[in-house]
Amino acid sequence: MVFFSFKRRSHFVYKKLRDPRSKIRLLYLHAGRADEPICCSLRTPSLGSLPQYEAVSYTWGDSTAHHPIQINGKQFDTLRNVYYALKELRHPVGIAILWIDAICIDQQNLEEKRHQILLMGDIYQRASRVIVWLAEPRADLDLAVGLLNELKAQHDEGTYTVRSLLAIHRPRLRSPEWIALRNLLDHPWWSRIWTLQEVVLARNIVVRLGQHVVPWEHLGIMATSSVLASQTLEMLTMRAGEKLHSDRGVPQGCYAIGLIEGMRYRIRNGVPYSLVTLLGESWDRKAADPRDHIFGLSALAPDIKELDLYPNYTTPVGKAFTDTVHKILLRYGTYILFSHAGRGYDR
Repeated sequence: MVFFSFKRRSHFVYKKLRDPRSKIRLLYLHAGRADEPICCSLRTPSLGSLPQYEAVSYTWGDSTAHHPIQINGKQFDTLRNVYYALKELRHPVGIAILWIDAICIDQQNLEEKRHQILLMGDIYQRASRVIVWLAEPRADLDLAVGLLNELKAQHDEGTYTVRSLLAIHRPRLRSPEWIALRNLLDHPWWSRIWTLQEVVLARNIVVRLGQHVVPWEHLGIMATSSVLASQTLEMLTMRAGEKLHSDRGVPQGCYAIGLIEGMRYRIRNGVPYSLVTLLGESWDRKAADPRDHIFGLSALAPDIKELDLYPNYTTPVGKAFTDTVHKILLRYGTYILFSHAGRGYDR
């Protein structure tokens, strides 16, 4: 095993992509043990010649907290959440090939960023699988995963009704395993605008919870099973004295899973979305940059190019929104967006 030191290393500088409309960067994450530095390299294949890779869906978290990694032999300061994701996702032997936006896109190059955002649909669709990485692993993850496995087994048996489900789980309502599941479904990942297209377009999804790899289907049954969906919603509702990340009083994941499953079903059946429909369905999702409420849906809305709404982070926020509404009015002749204005706020 080769050990690396970050002392006196020069900082990594991005090389411009020859054509950011057809080429991407892939991160080659080298093997290492938990106590070893993270060492990577970047390669720039075209979309037509991609190796097998995995795409990571996660939340950026605190953008001011950085940790050093090594890229192409040089130091690169990356986000705290990215750093810990790479620590968990690297293999003890062999190379993991990943696409992760904070590193694979030069975030300071707005022109590159504009073109790469338009490729994200292809990037997530072509990945061998999308890994949903939920930051901040906790001691109760084992309990949450155990309960998910139990619910999936009961679902597959097909033997329960509302009455039997309540008989099994109602007495355990505030048990550690149900609290652990509520905490999992209350993670900020479930509320972010970008994560929507990342999993809706994926061929294969797994959720990484510490050392656990959970198939998406174990979570999806909360939406596809009407019995489980209704009872889970009731059982996870916030009680007096409890706090949740979501302001709905119910973990955001309870709603997000249903939304994601519905969108995946629609797209699999060849029913395209319009931007105006997507804006209505995703109005309550969150983004650090308000413009991402539009740009973060670009991979799901085929008409975004027809509307000439290309991602442009030099456009002031107010103008980005007014231009979007104006173009939707001209194209579709609908005032439906005005019914969403101020939803969730004092109108």
